[in-house]
Amino acid sequence: MNLDITQKVEQLFSERFDLNGNIGRCYKSVKEIPSDALQKITQEQSFWCSSEWLTYVEQIPEVQMLYLVIEDCKGNLAGILPCQLVTNANGLLFYNIPRSLIEGGNFGNPDFLTLAQQEELKESQNEIQCQNLYPSLIAATPNSYCALMVSPSISANERQKIISAMVKFFECCAYQLGSRVHGLFYIPEDLSTDMARNLPDKYQKVRVGADTILPVRWKSFEEYLKFFNDHRRNTIRRERKKFINAGLDVKVLCGAEGLTNELIELQLSIRSKYGHGGDLNQLRNSFIAMRENLADRIRVFTAVCKGETVGFVLFFEYDNVLYSHVAGFDYEKLDKVFCYPNICFYEPLIYAIKQGITRIHYGLSSYEGKVRRGCELFDLGAYITLDTEYDDSLLKHIVNLMSYSEEQQLNYFRKMVVQSLKDY
Repeated sequence: MNLDITQKVEQLFSERFDLNGNIGRCYKSVKEIPSDALQKITQEQSFWCSSEWLTYVEQIPEVQMLYLVIEDCKGNLAGILPCQLVTNANGLLFYNIPRSLIEGGNFGNPDFLTLAQQEELKESQNEIQCQNLYPSLIAATPNSYCALMVSPSISANERQKIISAMVKFFECCAYQLGSRVHGLFYIPEDLSTDMARNLPDKYQKVRVGADTILPVRWKSFEEYLKFFNDHRRNTIRRERKKFINAGLDVKVLCGAEGLTNELIELQLSIRSKYGHGGDLNQLRNSFIAMRENLADRIRVFTAVCKGETVGFVLFFEYDNVLYSHVAGFDYEKLDKVFCYPNICFYEPLIYAIKQGITRIHYGLSSYEGKVRRGCELFDLGAYITLDTEYDDSLLKHIVNLMSYSEEQQLNYFRKMVVQSLKDY
């Protein structure tokens, strides 16, 4: 981060903003927010809003968190909006709006555009230099969640005033930081209406994907199988049989000891397969940070062959909900044994049924594999605004095409959900 941006950020931390009777403050760590008030406001929220998770992500080198906090006139905590400041093309694509728009790969799928639309998109993207779109302020926590939180003690009418103050504060911070592309991302539908009511007209609504959730509504795995049509049911049975016959042992490891060093190599393997790359030391440090901050939440589902771990999926358990995070596989040793669906879906479901887990969150992307195994899609939107040297119509055209392709993709997978449930 360059000196100019560093100075602007430090200035934000030192200022107090007057927001029509409310007060806006910006913090660099969740630990700076009074813990009692923070605990009340994060109750019954997603794990991705918890102080445990936020404390962990602050230790990821490529993540810079900013916490926009609204206090009422008496200094009581009224609302929090965790944000990330992105200053270059490094780091995670899911929160890098400039890279998403120019390179693609986060939201939108060109395969769901016509050939003419694909050509239009490529030509428009080629006219823009990604480095000219930084810095960028995004309201989203790592793991693709808009964590806008309002105190539960505030009435419905006052809630709208707090959200309005939060949006205004977000605008103030974006302006002060010189953000060229900024927005609120991964907003669930029930929050989208509140956002639309309070955002200025210059914000463009975008479809950026869907959260995939498997509701645990069955009392046994056999009952789960009855949820599907004959074709899908037989496919799942075959995947289970191949996995079991391969002689793989499944172990569920709880706590810090579940994050063994051998999992890092497996995670690098899957990142390399999908072109994400990865740094061994960074992954090692992230495991250390998880052990220190998230030990009580860690649930690792592993596939073991002759004493060697050949696949894993890491979940966090929080308030009777499982949240998937990262995975890794040794693909050379797992040919045609269906390790992925078994330790990502079937074994966690069996565990969830036994433990009284109510649902399993699988997040964005890889929709086909998820909906074919019973996951439901919950739309996520974003509101983006642009302040760049480029013609606004050019960037808006890119945004529109990507949003449209995402809508088409999600509609395709919604139909797949229906087809999996009815008999042919």
